[in-house]
Amino acid sequence: MFRRHKPSAPEHKKDFAVHGAVLPGPQNDMRSFFNLSQLVLCAGQLRSPPILRHSKITYFEVEILDAQSKRQICVVDKVPPSSTLLDVKHKFHKTCPQWNPSRIGLRLERNGPYLKDSISIQSLAVSSIITLYFTDLGQQVSWTTVFLTEYSGPLLIYLLFYIRLSSIYAEEENMESFRHPVVHLACFCHCLHYVRHLLETLFVHKISGGHTPLKNMIKGCAFYWGFTSWIAYYVNHPRYTPPSFGNRQVIFAALTFLMCEAGNHFINVALVQQNNSGNKASFPSPTYNPFTWLFTLVSCPNYTYEIGSWISFTVMTQTLPELDNHLERKPTKPFLVPLMAELMLIHLTPPCTGKVVLTDCRYSNQLATGDKLNFGRQPKTPFCIQSYKILLARGKTLSPIKG
Repeated sequence: MFRRHKPSAPEHKKDFAVHGAVLPGPQNDMRSFFNLSQLVLCAGQLRSPPILRHSKITYFEVEILDAQSKRQICVVDKVPPSSTLLDVKHKFHKTCPQWNPSRIGLRLERNGPYLKDSISIQSLAVSSIITLYFTDLGQQVSWTTVFLTEYSGPLLIYLLFYIRLSSIYAEEENMESFRHPVVHLACFCHCLHYVRHLLETLFVHKISGGHTPLKNMIKGCAFYWGFTSWIAYYVNHPRYTPPSFGNRQVIFAALTFLMCEAGNHFINVALVQQNNSGNKASFPSPTYNPFTWLFTLVSCPNYTYEIGSWISFTVMTQTLPELDNHLERKPTKPFLVPLMAELMLIHLTPPCTGKVVLTDCRYSNQLATGDKLNFGRQPKTPFCIQSYKILLARGKTLSPIKG
């Protein structure tokens, strides 16, 4: 039996050297430390991980009181400083579902102005508790609904007068009367005006998601619908007479109307493009489009073109329903005031009541001799009426005027 010989330490080192192995020693340790230091220098300076510090966020507490009774309605707590008033309204709506955010009006003072939804809560804070006064703004409607309702009403109302319903005009007059071409042209221009407004509301204007009280929409509809009925009644009346200067006056006014409508459209497009570009601090500049050259004179030429449209429509139809001259019976046609008509001076003080004297037999079916005319105020300029020569006197009948 052979016993395994365990080599001693010097012999063990000798065997490692014979086989070419690297002996561990201080030199190898220094080389390893050198390699590690080079690796650290190439990787960059060692940085300690950042220390996480919890920042202290101050939350606000919004107390909402009734503007009339000063009674507390609710308290909205844990409102971040970056929140807006619209965020407070949504939290208020969750607490009180009966009030929609669109009908919530908040003020810093009971009789102060309403705050905008975009205002920051931090700008309102004097302390950690903010007190706001609530007012119910009533039923709200969107701005798109307001514009569509205001513009669609005149379009339909004018067409009802254009077809001459029997409930508006007498059937005998409708059967016997002849429609002058300017009546059809006026209907086309009026419909074109409001169709343009409707299309621009849907496809051109960028209307915000804001709301307005329902009573404001009722006021706007009463204005648009009422004036449309007033204009349409006279222009489409069976006894309507054409303008003084015939086709020249009609064609000139119609072309002016179309130019103003085109200019109004191009200006609205330019204003929308200016808002989309993000530069809301300045107004658009004139471009190669001739309709935008009006920007050199006024800031918002769309209103200038709007006024021009209605002035040209008035000249084209030659009607001025706003005169304070009324017959005692229902007027068959508004008195016309052409620029170059025959003038007659009236030096009387109101109230003046006289009788109409016809001088043109072609208009004998318009007014009969003896019809009374009420003149409510003293004219400051010569008064002229197309195709009629009248003279007013206090308390006496007038004789016909020749010539």
